[in-house]
Amino acid sequence: MNIREEIKEFIREKFLAGSVSEVLENDSKLLDEQIIDSSGVLVMIMHIEKTYNIRIDDSELIPDNFNSINFLAELIESKIGAQKMLAKDY
Repeated sequence: MNIREEIKEFIREKFLAGSVSEVLENDSKLLDEQIIDSSGVLVMIMHIEKTYNIRIDDSELIPDNFNSINFLAELIESKIGAQKMLAKDY
């Protein structure tokens, strides 16, 4: 399962339980369409940090980073890439 699929599955389980009519695309506006709210963002952060063993910095806590599955995946991929680069330097 890739990052986008994993995030989509997590959102379906945690935020859309029982809502089969909700269409969730990678570019769905998670915040704008109120699929997740501010407390949901905190749940997403905890899930992402635990699942991908990364840390979301305070400077990255902006709505744009959490407003779609694509944006979330890009943030995660960039953090994983940065970790790999640091590990490679050692």
